[in-house]
Amino acid sequence: MNKSLKNCSRIVLFTMLLIYSYTIGQVDTTIVKPAIFGKAKIIDNKILLKWNVNDPYYWKKSLKNGYKLQRVTVLRDGKPINKDEVVILKETLKPLPLAQWEPLVKQDSLAAVLAQAIYGEDFETSTQEKGLAKMMMLNDQNQQRYAFSMLAAEQSFLATKAAGWGFEDTTAKINEKYVYTITLLGVKEDEVAHGSIYIGLADKNDTTPL
Repeated sequence: MNKSLKNCSRIVLFTMLLIYSYTIGQVDTTIVKPAIFGKAKIIDNKILLKWNVNDPYYWKKSLKNGYKLQRVTVLRDGKPINKDEVVILKETLKPLPLAQWEPLVKQDSLAAVLAQAIYGEDFETSTQEKGLAKMMMLNDQNQQRYAFSMLAAEQSFLATKAAGWGFEDTTAKINEKYVYTITLLGVKEDEVAHGSIYIGLADKNDTTPL
């Protein structure tokens, strides 16, 4: 990774490590089905969406395969739509190449944390580890990457978009409401539950944090 990007990420990572160390002890160990969870907010007449998968294994797969984002219009002028009005907003959303993250770091230091979690080498295990020990360490490192990326994405929409986990819909209309569907690519249809978000521009008074 670029040296300046790496140094910036280390500073922010140190702070976030304290949060992560506390949070990891609070994690519910109940097994849940892998699923995509999303949320949205209206800002400046745009619908801002963000999402991610709730499982570190599928999070790693998403970095390679990406997500598909689809919008279905369900209401117009308060009345249900009788025919399918489907728009594919993005066939594939994946993390930006590393070089394109560097300008973003100047705007938001959390972009460095997310880039480090996705591309950084600091999480890598020693090649001296072999067999089961190496597998366990690799799994632990993936858990750490996932946790840090979730913390950073929660605080920065700029970084979230760069990672391919966020989108700005600038084509929404004030008299319509939509269901957005987010699908993880490269997996079986029932392997990971799709994410769905129901929202329209008329919901702009919503105070839900993004």
